[in-house]
Amino acid sequence: MITLDSYSETDVIHWLGAHEVAKGRGYVTVVSDLVREGDVLRARVSGTDPRPYQVMVQLAQAGRQAGRLVAHCSCPVGIGCKHPAATL
Repeated sequence: MITLDSYSETDVIHWLGAHEVAKGRGYVTVVSDLVREGDVLRARVSGTDPRPYQVMVQLAQAGRQAGRLVAHCSCPVGIGCKHPAATL
């Protein structure tokens, strides 16, 4: 079972794709207010908008399957973007 304590970069690439992870690397230094609430990560990530984007990442377990990522962002893309990649 994959958790927020045990996920790897390979898992993040599987969930969001290598392209988004590569773009997200450039945003790691602008992640702020990172908070973990159980199996949920919340953060603010600076982007092109004057206000930082709000990011929520959650690992949802599906029986014995590996964790499934649920990632929402307030940017125009909304889901599966570089901002959750940077947060993770």
